[in-house]
Amino acid sequence: MMPNGRYNQGSIKSEETAIANGRSDNHGKGNSKPEQTQTEMAKLREYQPLKMDPRVVDDLLTQEMDKLSFKDRNDIYEEIHGVASLARDETPELVEQSLVKMSLEIDRIKHKHLAYVEATESYNPYVQGLELRLRFLRCELFDVPMAAVRMLKYLDLTQELFGDLALRRPIQLRDLGKSEMEWLRVGDAQPMPFRDRSGRRLMVAMNNFGLQYPLEVRIRVTLYLFWALGEDEESQKKGFVGIICWPSGKESVSPDKFSVVYSPRDVPRHIHLSNRMFECSPIRISCMHMCLPDEPIFHMMRTGLALSMGGTRSRLKFHCGDSMEIQYHLHGYGIPVDQIPITDTGNIKTKNLFQWIRVRKYLESQRGHGANACVSSDSESSMASSMHLTIDCPNMNDVIFRGKHAYLSHPGNAMFRGLIESRYAEHNKLTTTDAKVQVTWNIIQEVEKKNGRFLVWHDNGCWKEMTDRMQIRTKVAGALKDHKRRLKARSNLRVNQSSTFEFERQDNRNKKRKVDLKKENDICLDFPFMSK
Repeated sequence: MMPNGRYNQGSIKSEETAIANGRSDNHGKGNSKPEQTQTEMAKLREYQPLKMDPRVVDDLLTQEMDKLSFKDRNDIYEEIHGVASLARDETPELVEQSLVKMSLEIDRIKHKHLAYVEATESYNPYVQGLELRLRFLRCELFDVPMAAVRMLKYLDLTQELFGDLALRRPIQLRDLGKSEMEWLRVGDAQPMPFRDRSGRRLMVAMNNFGLQYPLEVRIRVTLYLFWALGEDEESQKKGFVGIICWPSGKESVSPDKFSVVYSPRDVPRHIHLSNRMFECSPIRISCMHMCLPDEPIFHMMRTGLALSMGGTRSRLKFHCGDSMEIQYHLHGYGIPVDQIPITDTGNIKTKNLFQWIRVRKYLESQRGHGANACVSSDSESSMASSMHLTIDCPNMNDVIFRGKHAYLSHPGNAMFRGLIESRYAEHNKLTTTDAKVQVTWNIIQEVEKKNGRFLVWHDNGCWKEMTDRMQIRTKVAGALKDHKRRLKARSNLRVNQSSTFEFERQDNRNKKRKVDLKKENDICLDFPFMSK
């Protein structure tokens, strides 16, 4: 960076020359597409005149919000706080019409994206299937032109980073190289095991987000995490919330714990590639929380972070302060701060991450066997059923059971407790067993009406959906009994802590002190002023 705060002109020109020559620093194919060369060079020029001034980010965010109408700003504000979701109500007619329009739009613009052309030289069930297209329609809230462009950009980027295999199937854990797996296991970026109060998936990045690793390594891992987080329908509709927790002020001044200082030549390329990743993310970003220490260096870094977010800058929220202040702010957005995998001393927890990796390996191995092996219809259906019952993160209305863990803060369990409390009086008044059993079935039906499931923890580190209806009814009946015991214990506690005043003088004795009037008068006569 030059002393005046601008990027080196020579480095920009060398980067433009490299792009024009089709150079690529990753293990995928080089980008020699003439249609994209001019666009990428224009993007690099876009970052050239910007100064790394803390005030720049405020101008960028203001300009991004000014482009929106009052209604759009209010809707985004409510979704950021978890009050409402912008996801559309999907009907069969809406889905069918949107998929048809998207196919026509892709045919119109596919000549600009050679990755899609290469992938569809012959029939490709992954690229031409409905599942991938529906995912990107949900990312853009069924805006067909935007969804088509986003999907084709995603194919371009994944082909550059992972090669041609990314055009035949979704990226998997085995596609990550040694450096990618090393960084993933460190835990600098990991999904959280539970959702927020609105049912959105959570992903947290810590410890400088692994800036000691090359950018391409972090982009590959992040793209894989984005894909894995958006595999279920609820996450595709509601999106996910990202949390970036940077180190404290004491750690930030230590050179070995701070970020790698890149050359001025690398800064525009890093911003440009990060921008491309967020523009074609396979899951919608509902909000991105940047938690930074209140230090001057981090105020300057806000500019680079805002530039990297591209068109999602309107969903950026910056929080500056110490750890306690940041946790207080995040809690106001419905984020379970107790689930963030970092200790008060700054150590990263990796237990849940390793469990998640094991589940991902199992799910992807089952998909691989189903795609490559010739199996009978019975075994194929049992395989699909097994994959469907294996869950890495419960949905918002799921009721979860795990031994001694209560999970009282989980939204599904809170909803389930409300149903138990509302039906307990009715259940307690009934005298016949059949009538009480019917109450338990009614509670189960109420949960299922809200698309809730009953999940139990499995020893291999994942949740399993309960399919035995009698076992589910037994769990509900046990919950009613537990509620009865809690009410009884609460009543006994009130009796034991009651005042003893109402038990005074129950033995027909006056507990007040008796006074002898004769002695009292004798005492009074001893005083001079009482002698007369």
